[in-house]
Amino acid sequence: MTSITSTSGDRCRHDPFMYSGTSFAEWDIIMTAKICGLKGFPGPDDQVLGEYIPSQPTEPDLENEITRNKATGTLYICQARFIKQLLKSHNMLTEPGSTRFPIPLQPDAPLPYHEAGTPESGLPLAQIVGSLNYLAVNTRPEIDQAVNRLARHRAHPLHDHMEAATGILKYLATTPCHGITYTSSTKLLTGYCDSDPAACPITRKSTTGWVFLNQGGAIAWSSKIQSSATALSSTEAEYMAASSAAQEAMWLRKLQFCATGIQPPPLTINGDNQAALNAWNQEKMSTRLRYMDTRFHFLKEEYKRKLIRLKWIPTASNMADMFTKALPRGKFCDFRTRIGCLDNTHKH
Repeated sequence: MTSITSTSGDRCRHDPFMYSGTSFAEWDIIMTAKICGLKGFPGPDDQVLGEYIPSQPTEPDLENEITRNKATGTLYICQARFIKQLLKSHNMLTEPGSTRFPIPLQPDAPLPYHEAGTPESGLPLAQIVGSLNYLAVNTRPEIDQAVNRLARHRAHPLHDHMEAATGILKYLATTPCHGITYTSSTKLLTGYCDSDPAACPITRKSTTGWVFLNQGGAIAWSSKIQSSATALSSTEAEYMAASSAAQEAMWLRKLQFCATGIQPPPLTINGDNQAALNAWNQEKMSTRLRYMDTRFHFLKEEYKRKLIRLKWIPTASNMADMFTKALPRGKFCDFRTRIGCLDNTHKH
């Protein structure tokens, strides 16, 4: 078994855990030495993410499970062992006839802040959130929004929060083998961004959500409160979300160039707010947005340099919506499939 340190690949200057070079097939890369977060840019042929060179993990249950099918040109990555261990530690392994939970968080789930109740001591919310976050940032992007929302209450947990955490665990028990599937499609790297204005009931700050897809699967995603500023309108919230997505897009373009040696085409970021799109396209900054922090105008500069493209899409097609709020079952399952989060164990 070849060690990653003994390969002749060149280390990418934009990410110290990414390697590329003539020792691998064209476009093939190794994203991380420990394979703790395998997200990257697969090749255009039937090889996906190159030859997987495993490390020697000290904790096998924390290792990502990666299955590559050369015949179909797919690569499937999941954390079923970790999920099973997590459920076992909380006595939640499902039994025949158990209730299935098709979504991680109900849209109307009550998650009050501690001012609305007395925090309960001894509730293991922080421990559960830490384990769920490990899944959310690696192979389960569809739970990222629910975990992020729940994490805001880990310091002052209430029973409502524990019930929501239990619901996410039950969802994982229903979908233990879901993971991200990458294919040998020729689809270009594409981003989606969205916002949920005034999502926080205490600070009235908005939520930013974005996701980038490549080869049929999510490679980068985020769901966070806009902590640096409070948007005064949905247009401002969307503008700030797009700026955050643009920063990630520029880094991904650099990684893509490092992996391929080819200057990538402008990266398209899709959004569903027409007013924000008009603000991006205007030659002069609107007086309503001029006061905003200069870092949010980074988006406009990159747009002028033609490094990114901004495109309007209907809300029903905006997959970033699942990273800003809890969605009803039908829409959630549709977006989950679109970002490549599937159970492909039976196909390998």
